[in-house]
Amino acid sequence: MKRHILVLLALTVSALATMGNSCVLEDTSVEVPVRTNADLSFEARGDDAGDSGSATLNFTSVIADAERDVDISALVGIHVENGYWRVTRNGGNLDLAVSVTVTVTRTATGETQDLLHLDGVPIASVLGDFQAVPLDSAGVRLLNDGFQAYLDARNAGGALPDLTYRFDWTTTVAPAPPPAVDFDWEARIKLSIVGTVTVQVPEVL
Repeated sequence: MKRHILVLLALTVSALATMGNSCVLEDTSVEVPVRTNADLSFEARGDDAGDSGSATLNFTSVIADAERDVDISALVGIHVENGYWRVTRNGGNLDLAVSVTVTVTRTATGETQDLLHLDGVPIASVLGDFQAVPLDSAGVRLLNDGFQAYLDARNAGGALPDLTYRFDWTTTVAPAPPPAVDFDWEARIKLSIVGTVTVQVPEVL
């Protein structure tokens, strides 16, 4: 999982360098945006036009790992920023069009919502790099509700909630086999996390 951490503290370092060793430092809190990705991998196989499966993802550990990367002291916000998908390998018909549906279920509550629906996408057009896709607002809300529960528990010093989510997917291809369906695809959920970190800055005298 790749994380893109945007910590803009260069001005502080520059100020310290110009003030010399005798400057007085004080601690201050600054808000830092952190972006992290949660990736899921799927395989579509067989002699039928349709295939399905599921995968689970523990967002509690995803968020906690992102926090540790920048030593966040308090959380300000967590939300889904965007969704992406791609086909990583196609060993079947090169001219396939694929339709995809994904639902998301929070396992702790059993609530299920639609998250993704794509119709008749040429498989060659998504082979390679991740491409942004629109996510269903109901599925995004279900994810964000869990993230808010994490934020509240984390800042209150309580036990972190179980943020295990199950993603159930189906794919349908056209034209139907033969040849057999044989491709791998991935989905990515990008999270935006804002937290406060403590840094030392020159005290204004």
